[in-house]
Amino acid sequence: MIVAYQSLDPVMGAPVPERKLAMAAYMIQFPTEQEYRRAVAALSEVPRTRVGLPGYKMVVTEDHLNALGQAGIPYTNLTKDASRGATTPLQS
Repeated sequence: MIVAYQSLDPVMGAPVPERKLAMAAYMIQFPTEQEYRRAVAALSEVPRTRVGLPGYKMVVTEDHLNALGQAGIPYTNLTKDASRGATTPLQS
């Protein structure tokens, strides 16, 4: 889960009450370069940031997963669920 804190108004720069924004992030991988390229095109319509990694991998949000499903683009979800004993420690 990604947690961000916002303390300034993005337009005026004036202080606003601090609030917590959270969104889940998923590590996914595409089977081929062709599917990766299709995904990049399909995800360009999603107004959220995604991160491309080597090996046809991406870090995406739920909105990205929904867009990939609608486009029929196959991927493997590599994300480990912490409730099932993730082996990689989280760093803060």
